[in-house]
Amino acid sequence: MGLIDKFKEFNENRREKAIAKNLKTLRNPKAIKEDRVAAIDFFKSFEDIDIAIPALLMRFDYSLEHGINDTREKESAVEGIKKFGEPGLSYVLDHLKKSFHIAWPLKIYSSLANEDQLIEALEACLDHGDVAFDQNKVDKNYDILCYLRAYKLKDH
Repeated sequence: MGLIDKFKEFNENRREKAIAKNLKTLRNPKAIKEDRVAAIDFFKSFEDIDIAIPALLMRFDYSLEHGINDTREKESAVEGIKKFGEPGLSYVLDHLKKSFHIAWPLKIYSSLANEDQLIEALEACLDHGDVAFDQNKVDKNYDILCYLRAYKLKDH
């Protein structure tokens, strides 16, 4: 292994460690605010859509007690996701299907998608199974149905 190969391997190891460290911080609602903001900025600067968008979407999985900080961080994550444009839709849709916290990702999706894509995505996120014993699933279905209803009522 030559010196250049060792250097490339060293840089790749540093990159992977930085990604792991920033993911851990981004997922932690109890992390120091400045560290969380730095982690968001770290992923906003990434050009690799496969790393940046899934990481930034993690910020929507919790809310902070301090609403202003929560909103600022989420708005920053939205900017980082929207910069990728339509190619980011599939990542946002995957997140919408898995997550119970859909308000912010739904804002992103609706700003990047056309009407048909949005309605199709919302319908794909509905859980048609027996959700009676899972309050998170009930709430998510309710939110989606309310959004669809409000969206349809805007047209009339």
